[in-house]
Amino acid sequence: MAEALKIQSLAIAQIQNLSFALSGISGQIAAIAAQERNWSIIDDFEEVTKEAVSLNQRIFDENGITKEDLNE
Repeated sequence: MAEALKIQSLAIAQIQNLSFALSGISGQIAAIAAQERNWSIIDDFEEVTKEAVSLNQRIFDENGITKEDLNE
Protein backbone atom coordinates (compact mmCIF):
# COMPACT_ATOMS: atom_id res chain seq x y z
CA MET A 1 0.00 0.00 0.00
CA ALA A 2 2.75 2.45 0.96
CA GLU A 3 4.65 1.62 -2.23
CA ALA A 4 1.55 2.32 -4.34
CA LEU A 5 1.13 5.72 -2.67
CA LYS A 6 4.80 6.49 -3.26
CA ILE A 7 4.48 5.65 -6.96
CA GLN A 8 1.26 7.64 -7.22
CA SER A 9 2.89 10.65 -5.52
CA LEU A 10 5.84 10.46 -7.92
CA ALA A 11 3.50 10.28 -10.91
CA ILE A 12 1.52 13.27 -9.65
CA ALA A 13 4.71 15.30 -9.22
CA GLN A 14 5.83 14.42 -12.73
CA ILE A 15 2.48 15.41 -14.20
CA GLN A 16 2.55 18.72 -12.36
CA ASN A 17 6.13 19.37 -13.52
CA LEU A 18 5.20 18.62 -17.11
CA SER A 19 2.18 20.90 -16.92
CA PHE A 20 4.30 23.72 -15.46
CA ALA A 21 6.95 23.26 -18.15
CA LEU A 22 4.40 23.27 -20.97
CA SER A 23 2.85 26.46 -19.61
CA GLY A 24 6.19 28.24 -19.62
CA ILE A 25 7.14 26.96 -23.03
CA SER A 26 3.80 27.95 -24.57
CA GLY A 27 4.39 31.59 -23.67
CA GLN A 28 7.87 31.48 -25.17
CA ILE A 29 6.62 29.78 -28.33
CA ALA A 30 3.90 32.41 -28.77
CA ALA A 31 6.46 35.20 -28.38
CA ILE A 32 8.81 33.61 -30.92
CA ALA A 33 5.96 32.99 -33.38
CA ALA A 34 4.82 36.62 -33.09
CA GLN A 35 8.35 37.97 -33.43
CA GLU A 36 9.09 35.88 -36.49
CA ARG A 37 5.53 36.00 -37.82
CA ASN A 38 5.74 32.24 -38.20
CA TRP A 39 2.50 30.80 -36.89
CA SER A 40 3.38 27.25 -37.91
CA ILE A 41 5.60 27.18 -34.83
CA ILE A 42 2.44 27.23 -32.73
CA ASP A 43 0.96 24.37 -34.77
CA ASP A 44 4.04 22.27 -34.07
CA PHE A 45 3.81 23.04 -30.35
CA GLU A 46 0.14 22.05 -30.35
CA GLU A 47 1.14 18.61 -31.63
CA VAL A 48 3.71 18.25 -28.84
CA THR A 49 1.10 19.36 -26.31
CA LYS A 50 -1.39 16.78 -27.59
CA GLU A 51 1.23 14.07 -27.10
CA ALA A 52 1.93 15.31 -23.57
CA VAL A 53 -1.77 15.26 -22.71
CA SER A 54 -2.00 11.71 -24.04
CA LEU A 55 1.00 10.72 -21.92
CA ASN A 56 -0.58 12.30 -18.84
CA GLN A 57 -3.79 10.36 -19.46
CA ARG A 58 -1.88 7.08 -19.69
CA ILE A 59 -0.13 7.90 -16.40
CA PHE A 60 -3.51 8.66 -14.79
CA ASP A 61 -4.96 5.40 -16.05
CA GLU A 62 -1.98 3.21 -15.15
CA ASN A 63 -1.59 4.64 -11.65
CA GLY A 64 -5.22 5.19 -10.70
CA ILE A 65 -4.73 8.94 -10.36
CA THR A 66 -7.76 11.20 -10.33
CA LYS A 67 -8.00 14.95 -10.84
CA GLU A 68 -8.76 15.26 -7.14
CA ASP A 69 -5.36 13.66 -6.41
CA LEU A 70 -3.68 16.44 -8.38
CA ASN A 71 -5.39 19.09 -6.27
CA GLU A 72 -4.17 17.66 -2.97
